[in-house]
Amino acid sequence: MPYTILDAGRFASGIAVVFDYMEFDKSERCENLWAIDLEGNRVWIAEAPDVPANAYVSLISTQPLKAWNFACYICTLEPECGRLIEAEFAK
Repeated sequence: MPYTILDAGRFASGIAVVFDYMEFDKSERCENLWAIDLEGNRVWIAEAPDVPANAYVSLISTQPLKAWNFACYICTLEPECGRLIEAEFAK
């Protein structure tokens, strides 16, 4: 894997992997939640809320696919494509 893994979980079509956001380029959006197939190929990169601190920090669940965002959002994602379905502010 290209970065240190913070969290990972199996879901219906693969493995959701949260990479360490500190290893990404700070001048760009942090795209650190990926879906990986069972052969290790990246399938998609998760969409994130449009906020300055958009990095993901951990998975909450895999059914439904939910992840915790650095800006205190609980993000529900479409498991087939990584599209953001809902972002609930939870601070």
